[in-house]
Amino acid sequence: MREPRAYELGQWGTEFHPDLLVNDNDPVLTKHRISPFYATELEAILRAQCINRLLITGVSTDYVIQSCAREAHDRDYDTVVVEDLCAASTDEIHQQAIASLKRLVSVVHSSELLQE
Repeated sequence: MREPRAYELGQWGTEFHPDLLVNDNDPVLTKHRISPFYATELEAILRAQCINRLLITGVSTDYVIQSCAREAHDRDYDTVVVEDLCAASTDEIHQQAIASLKRLVSVVHSSELLQE
C-alpha cells in the first residue's frame, strides 16, 4: 500500500477488479479516510434505501473493517462482520480484531448467512 501511487485515484490501487461488474447506476464512493462513512455519501445512500443491516466484508480487518463496524454500530445500524470474508496482514492480527469486534457487533461465518 505504501508503493508509489497505490492510493492515487485512477491508478492500479484504486481500480475495480476486472472481474467485478459495476453498472452505471451503481453508487460508487471514494473513501478519503479509513472509515467509509467519513466525508462520503454512504449514510445518505443507506438511509434513502431504508437499509438498516450492514454485512461488512473486506480487507484490513484491524483498520478498515473495525472502523466501519464501530462507526456503523454508533450510527445504529444492525452491524454484522462476516469473519471469513475479511482479512488482515496476518491471521493473528485478523483474529485479534475479530475478538475485539465480537464485543460490539455480530460476527458470523458466511455459511451462517446461507441459512437465513
